Amino acid sequence: MIHPDLQRYLDGEIPRDALPPELSQETGEWEALLASAAELRAERAPAWLEGRVMSTLSAQPAPSLWRTAWGWLLHPQPVRLRPIGVMLAGAAALLLFWIWPGARPPLPGAGAAGPGAAAQFT
Repeated sequence: MIHPDLQRYLDGEIPRDALPPELSQETGEWEALLASAAELRAERAPAWLEGRVMSTLSAQPAPSLWRTAWGWLLHPQPVRLRPIGVMLAGAAALLLFWIWPGARPPLPGAGAAGPGAAAQFT
């Protein structure tokens, strides 16, 4: 576990002078490690390395059109909706429900008996 003061120093929050003396050796080791990492970061890999690595990878055949389409249908897809589009779709559905015959519930008082049905008043 790293000492909290050393962590704050490595993060740049406090200067080295603010560290306790018992952390000076460990601080030096961390600084040497960071300096060597900076040197390694500046170096580039040889040009032949990419070709060598790519040649070791097996070639993957392209998936068939059916497999791609099936995967697209089975996996969730992002959908973007505009509020005006949702409102227009809702209005169209409401209009279709209103116009469609038999979709509306019967009006109150219009029972199953037709206009010529007998009624008894008491």
